[in-house]
Amino acid sequence: MSTQIERVYSDIRSEERRALAVRTAEAYARAPELAALPGLRQAVLRDAAARRIDAAESAKRLQALDAREQALLLAAGLPADTLTLRSRCPQCRDTGWLGGTSRRPCACRLKYMAQRDPAIGINERETFETFSLDVFPDEGQKKRTVNAKNFCMAYADTLPNPEKPNLLLMGMPGLGKSFLCNAIAYRALCRGLAARRVTAYAFVEDALAAIRNQSGRSALYVNLPLLVIDDLGSEPVVPNVSEEALFSLLNERLNARRATVVATNLSVSALQDRYGERVMSRLTDRSAAQPILLTGENLRWSDGLC
Repeated sequence: MSTQIERVYSDIRSEERRALAVRTAEAYARAPELAALPGLRQAVLRDAAARRIDAAESAKRLQALDAREQALLLAAGLPADTLTLRSRCPQCRDTGWLGGTSRRPCACRLKYMAQRDPAIGINERETFETFSLDVFPDEGQKKRTVNAKNFCMAYADTLPNPEKPNLLLMGMPGLGKSFLCNAIAYRALCRGLAARRVTAYAFVEDALAAIRNQSGRSALYVNLPLLVIDDLGSEPVVPNVSEEALFSLLNERLNARRATVVATNLSVSALQDRYGERVMSRLTDRSAAQPILLTGENLRWSDGLC
């Protein structure tokens, strides 16, 4: 995946260099005097390096050349940045990284990774920006869901350190829980935070694979700034594995105050019966978890929120 993403950025930079060459040729055709300016700049820099002019004079001449370039571009009806190499991402300048030596992934890199790796489980369709008010059958359900959406948006905007790290979304199928899960995760990516959205079924499958292969796969879930577990309760019950793996994950993440969002179709009593006191204490601890109950009619018939 890393090689694929680096290729994406390499292609972007190549495309922007080609676009600059096309813009430059057009600009020189419209205003031939522009073609002489790079040579004049180089002459100023040579004079400064040879100490034929001092730094102040060098800066003055370069500023005059910049002003002349802008005047020529304006007269030719061209944008001020026509002769500048453009970046699609102004934060990382199309490198995918921020922070110099202590580099961290840029938000654009995280989004490119999510686009190309289905295992990340986050899409660009179900976001707070695409949340639709047109799908609700009545005003009461609309108001309740909008309130839930606003809370989820505030939670996402305080990541990686929300007041309560755990968020539990509950309710019957088709009320928008998965939509809100994805919207939170996508907002995290947009803010430059690594996130992953996984079904409880896939998490248990990974836990079993980690046991069989003695791999460190579980560390992937433990260390993420944001983990979203969708459809809790749909996974198979594997004795001595599924409940232990879930408890261990929730416990380690809670101890580290890492944000975890869980969505389930089960009621509190059904969760208690299925997972027991230890897991429930991590999901519903009042000091560390915020439950949100969605109610109303199934919205999956709609093309909007579902």
